[in-house]
Amino acid sequence: MKEATYRDAEAATTDQLRRMTPPEIDALFYATYKERFHREETQERAWQRLYGAAGVKAEYRTGRPVWPMNHHDLEQRAREGLRRGDTDTNPVGQDVKRHGGSLTGWYTALVDAYRALVASRAALAALEVVELTLNAEFWRRGGWTRAYLVQTHNGHVHNTMNCPTCNKGEERTRFAWMIEYSGKSEEEIVEAAASRACTVCYPSAPVDVLQRPTTMFGPDELERAKAAEERAARKAEKEAKAKAAAITLPDGTPLRDEVDRNGRQTRAGNVVRTLRTAKMELNQEAWYAVAWGDSDGRHGRNMLHLARAIAWKEAGLPVRPEIDEKAVEVMYAETILADAVQELLQQALAKAEKSVAAARRREARQGR
Repeated sequence: MKEATYRDAEAATTDQLRRMTPPEIDALFYATYKERFHREETQERAWQRLYGAAGVKAEYRTGRPVWPMNHHDLEQRAREGLRRGDTDTNPVGQDVKRHGGSLTGWYTALVDAYRALVASRAALAALEVVELTLNAEFWRRGGWTRAYLVQTHNGHVHNTMNCPTCNKGEERTRFAWMIEYSGKSEEEIVEAAASRACTVCYPSAPVDVLQRPTTMFGPDELERAKAAEERAARKAEKEAKAKAAAITLPDGTPLRDEVDRNGRQTRAGNVVRTLRTAKMELNQEAWYAVAWGDSDGRHGRNMLHLARAIAWKEAGLPVRPEIDEKAVEVMYAETILADAVQELLQQALAKAEKSVAAARRREARQGR
């Protein structure tokens, strides 16, 4: 089902609602419910703004503002301040100054703050019209069952938003409307809610069902689960790419780019971590051999060492920590690896010869 929006709820007519199923109607209800929270928050910000514009100073207790004036008295004060005009004798302006505010533009600020409050009321009144249209159809049908999930970690599922276990803090409990269960039987809802079912709302829920893991999750939880899956997939993809790019010796020990006269790695060699780097090092050694010569065989040994590691990697042979040096040599003597090593060496030398020849031609032209 496509997620309904508040615009959809606004546009729904009585005739259209009569042809809708309970889940379809509750999708509109849920969009309106979320919009109400948004508009109420907007109105609360308008009240906070009006307190400041009217020169009323808050006291802070446990990090929250406590105002010495209720909303009714604040509104009367704001109206009186507006009627007194932008004058030095206006008590509202004097209080703004006394509380550290600037008198520059204070009257305009008061007008704007009060306008924002009035606009927030109008927005809520318009929303109430939409709610009435939806509720009229709900009441006409005699209502239907609903499931409300508290939007906290391991929140319970309720059959009403007025459950006595909810709305106990300074702010109202926020619910996710489980619209796919609208109109379902209580047994079906409890079966899905399982351990999340509120025992106050569902006192007859079987004990064995209440002990089962829930299969009912809210939109936020599903979104978090989806995000977690996507993160895990990205991590797995990244690890797979890193694994595909990584290169070591057949026994899993680090590959270095230099060997001694016996063909054994030297500690002076740089560690080569990826297949791409190993190929670059192989090409570099081939270039040195062609450009400078290789009288002591050093570059040739390094090339063979790197080509063998590359051939092992590209053959898809696994890292085998238990393999010994003799077994490695036997495997490298096999045709498939031996041929791959020779092809890598030939390609690197051919590329180096072409590169060196081009460089020497450039030098010759510049020398002229």
